[in-house]
Amino acid sequence: MGIRRVTSVVVVFSVAILLMAQTATAKQFRWKLKEGEKLTFEMKQTITQSIDAGGMKFEIPVTIGMWMSWTVKSADAEKYVLEQVIDRMVMNMKTPEMTLDFDSDQDQKLEGPAEQVAQTFRPLVGAKITAEMNDRGEMSNVNIPDDALAGLQANPLVGQMFKKEQLTEMMKANGATFPEESIEKGHKWTVPMEMDAPPVGKMKTETSYTYAGEERADKAVLDKFNVDVRIEFSGGNAAMASVKVTEQKTDGSLYFDNEKGRMVKSNVTTNMTLAISAGGQSINQKVKQVMTVTVAPA
Repeated sequence: MGIRRVTSVVVVFSVAILLMAQTATAKQFRWKLKEGEKLTFEMKQTITQSIDAGGMKFEIPVTIGMWMSWTVKSADAEKYVLEQVIDRMVMNMKTPEMTLDFDSDQDQKLEGPAEQVAQTFRPLVGAKITAEMNDRGEMSNVNIPDDALAGLQANPLVGQMFKKEQLTEMMKANGATFPEESIEKGHKWTVPMEMDAPPVGKMKTETSYTYAGEERADKAVLDKFNVDVRIEFSGGNAAMASVKVTEQKTDGSLYFDNEKGRMVKSNVTTNMTLAISAGGQSINQKVKQVMTVTVAPA
């Protein structure tokens, strides 16, 4: 066998081995839900705001909890039809002037700001939200009952930001939408979202996912995705208020069980520094946000 022929065989064999290796490591990620299946989502968010305004420095810690159940009403090759119900909401906030506690499970007498929070969010609890989702996790046709939004719409502080259209887009962007193709370790993709944030204009969010490979967690072999979030404010009336993100850093991860075909958990920590101008006053604000989500069979 001549040298040239040997070289050709080696090259072909090497390419074949390379292609086999790539095929073996590339994975396709898909949700695999069944009709009648039920999942519970436990979401906890802690936000610490450190504010420096007019020589005054103080912190405002906020804790928010939400428990949601999913029921798969139907499942076929094209889509899943989901019924989502917010079962419980809790909120705790401390400011230099007050402490606010709200728990939708408690039949408690509330006054002042706590009562306003209750009136805003209680209509959401128990509301049946319907949505469609394909096996890549892409949401569509989200329908939130109008009466569930009554509290939000009646609150002048949040009514403009949390319109029905805005909440629908937020729900569509909640969670990873996987690529159509099989991916390898290191593959990165981005999911954009834009929403109104009066009076400062629009808030643009880009959430990037990077496949980090398999990892043993919770007594199972799960697929890990590193998560990065970028936030930007634009537009609006600068004479009234403006917000600029001067620093931001995210450390996040999402775990998916590809065998069972569902998300297992996520943990995302975001640190931001904001330069805020409002009413002729300059405010420097540092925000640390920790968001955890745990998913389990009901």
